[in-house]
Amino acid sequence: MRRRRLWLAVALLAVGSAIAGSTFPSRAQENADGLVYVIPIKGMIGPGLASMVGRKIDEAEEKGAQAIIFEIDTPGGRVDSAAQVRDAIFETPLQTIGYIKYRATSAGALVALACQSIVVAPGSSIGAAAPIMIAPGGSGPVPGTEKEVSYVRTEFVATAERNNHNTLLAKAMVDKDVEVYARFTDSGVEIFEGPLDGEKPPDVELVIAKEKLLSLSGEETLKLGLAEHEASSVGQVLRLYDMRGARLVRAELSWSERLARHLTHPAVSGLLLTFGFLGIIYELKIPGWGISGTIGLTCLALFFGAHLLVGLAEWMELLLFGAGIVLIIAEIFFIPGFGIAGISGTACLMAAIYLALVKSPIPRSPDEIAQFQRAMYTLVWFVLASPIILVLTWKLLPRTPFYGRIVQVAEERADLGFTAASTESYIGQVGRTVTILRPAGRARFEGRLVDVVAEGEFIPPGTQVRVVDVKGSRVVVIPDEEVKES
Repeated sequence: MRRRRLWLAVALLAVGSAIAGSTFPSRAQENADGLVYVIPIKGMIGPGLASMVGRKIDEAEEKGAQAIIFEIDTPGGRVDSAAQVRDAIFETPLQTIGYIKYRATSAGALVALACQSIVVAPGSSIGAAAPIMIAPGGSGPVPGTEKEVSYVRTEFVATAERNNHNTLLAKAMVDKDVEVYARFTDSGVEIFEGPLDGEKPPDVELVIAKEKLLSLSGEETLKLGLAEHEASSVGQVLRLYDMRGARLVRAELSWSERLARHLTHPAVSGLLLTFGFLGIIYELKIPGWGISGTIGLTCLALFFGAHLLVGLAEWMELLLFGAGIVLIIAEIFFIPGFGIAGISGTACLMAAIYLALVKSPIPRSPDEIAQFQRAMYTLVWFVLASPIILVLTWKLLPRTPFYGRIVQVAEERADLGFTAASTESYIGQVGRTVTILRPAGRARFEGRLVDVVAEGEFIPPGTQVRVVDVKGSRVVVIPDEEVKES
């Protein structure tokens, strides 16, 4: 009887499991339709965005995603960063779909062509990818040289060729010397390069004339076969590629990545370097630790932190920068004159900054040359602006009301009733430093603040000192421990 009940329980359990399995899918069944990542290519394409895309592609591969949809809405940006995004797309084994939500202009077109499939939204556009340079001084964009045009054109053609997109359309997006025609037949569309011999046949349409860059609307992209489908949403894209049940994971820029995108701009980088160094210089001139040193270190931390985050800087640059600071401090406080330590420290600082601004120290490709030029703009701004701001600050700041709040400017003149106290009585007295002595500073003796000078060494604040000599108003002190030892 018991055995029958046991078999009955086992049978019921098996039937229940089968029913539960059909009603509630297992985890393997839940993931049968796969995981799809949506990575936005939004705003200006720069190092921060390129870094995020590479990281999210790696994450999608680790999670076993079925496909990646790149949701594109960008006016363009840096070609080197767009090339970095393209290379990351090429290296992934996952299915890639470029969904042009609004526009894929300039460098954004390269990202779209890097995807295996292109889908357009109604009202979207793609094209206009001729390289331009932003000239220093705010004079506006400058057309790229023939060498730069040739490089970008080759990148576009090679990218389109890899994914079986029309290479002539990709070429016309970059080069104004390309004239493109299309012949539409029942079997499809034939795209060929002009100029035509004789009059244009009635079944041939001009796609783009010479001296004009190719830009296509979403409808034209479909008509010419560059895009496979039109979709009004990401959900519709999933249905078009039989991924209805896929779970979407939308990647977004973190706040730190958004901040890094702004901080790595050449002008912002130059300002961070300038204020960083000025803050440190002011701090060396002012006793104690104050707001200028804090601002200086914060600016330098933001500069290197942002470049570390986007993958331009590495820890070697930080070590070089730290070595440069140490050498310069040693030159100022411990080594008389300006010699090998000062020159070596300055060289370390400039090398650290330069290496943090570029990926390749020796530029070879037009991409690297453009990056080198941006690095030079930042360095030139820093080298020229720092001394100018420093001189103006020391000249103009004492004339402002703010200066009187942070520095004692009142004069103790004899005609106002002030008399100089005798310093002879200080010999042998023991006191404690209030500020750092480099070698000059202040110490307190029996409740009185006295301007003192350390004899041949650096003395930190809070150190017990003894007066060993007085020459006029010059009060010379040494650490009290030295007197006891002698």
